[in-house]
Amino acid sequence: MKVAYILEGITEGWLTYEIDALEDIGVEIDFCPNNPVTYRDFADYTRADRKSFGKDVINLTNLLLISPSKINSLLDRLRRYAGWRIAISTLAMAEGIKVRGAEIIHAHFAAGPAASAMVVSELTGIPFAFTGHGYDLYREPIDWKFHAEKCRRAAFVRCISEFGRRHLLDKTGVDDRDFYVIPCGVDTDRFRPNNEKVDSSSKDGIILTVASLVPPKGIPFLLKAFSDPEIKRLGKKLVIVGDGPMRDELMSEASRLRVDVEFLGNVQNSEIEKYYRKAEIFVLPCVTAPNGHHDGLPVVMMEAMASGVPVISSNISGIPELVEDGKNGILTPEKDVGAIANAIRTLAQDDDLRGRFSVEGRKKVIEKFNINDVAKSLKELFIKYSKVER
Repeated sequence: MKVAYILEGITEGWLTYEIDALEDIGVEIDFCPNNPVTYRDFADYTRADRKSFGKDVINLTNLLLISPSKINSLLDRLRRYAGWRIAISTLAMAEGIKVRGAEIIHAHFAAGPAASAMVVSELTGIPFAFTGHGYDLYREPIDWKFHAEKCRRAAFVRCISEFGRRHLLDKTGVDDRDFYVIPCGVDTDRFRPNNEKVDSSSKDGIILTVASLVPPKGIPFLLKAFSDPEIKRLGKKLVIVGDGPMRDELMSEASRLRVDVEFLGNVQNSEIEKYYRKAEIFVLPCVTAPNGHHDGLPVVMMEAMASGVPVISSNISGIPELVEDGKNGILTPEKDVGAIANAIRTLAQDDDLRGRFSVEGRKKVIEKFNINDVAKSLKELFIKYSKVER
């Protein structure tokens, strides 16, 4: 079957894991970027590099000649919500999606992409669905009335955690009949311990973080925890993979605290496994930002756990659905520097505990977050709801 994926952007990682797994089981993905700013990012995945905003304007002009009243109404509404460029891109892509034979439309993120999917669905008659993640559900201000409309009109709504599903239902007040929890996932054959055997006692003394350097990741609290004198005496090194707007601030804070930390910046997704294989512990102390933004359920923690690396994180959002405190990892209250430091000290000095968490963590990912199972569940929904009259 063919599914049109409406996306605001694309980078290698959780999204390409899902797309590759779907294509492996016979789902053809029609990539449909809804923001002209990101068209070039899709060059390796689709013919979208031949798409241009100029062509969008021409296509929209043709639509206006055919149905001026309807198109103007949709254009104005989407423009007020997402801006002119996304509004024009969305309306211009509709006919192409229909001509290429998509059986259902799927958008990642409940904000702009889901709005685009709803409008394209209205123009083409093709049912649409969307996945809710993180910023689109938690970062205020959010137009919850419009979110509710998208939920009601969607063929189905997928959330990546039960926490996210409950949050979206509570905020929109819609019926939960067509709401599903299907998490993101990882390839547990690709992300695995060295030599197919979990052994956390022969690592390089590295404490690893993989994250964008933005407030919800809680990196300032990790740096403060890592400055604990006992941790310094253990001789561990903090390695941070990722980049973002907080980089300079974090580097200055690390210097002030005199912690042994290396900021590696962004690395190719194809290279990320080697960092997990060197790591003794993985820490991502997620927090809730002042605007309510926090992670939904970080895929990097799935990668770490599948790789046999014991994990420390925060007991917020959907994280406890992956990391079970005391069974396959440690969860601390968010922003609790003392608790984070204590968790690092505990794991760093207890080979048996790290070994147990390594085994149980990988087991949890295999059972609940294997990308092949995720893809099969999504395909079943695509097939089911492509045939439902709305």
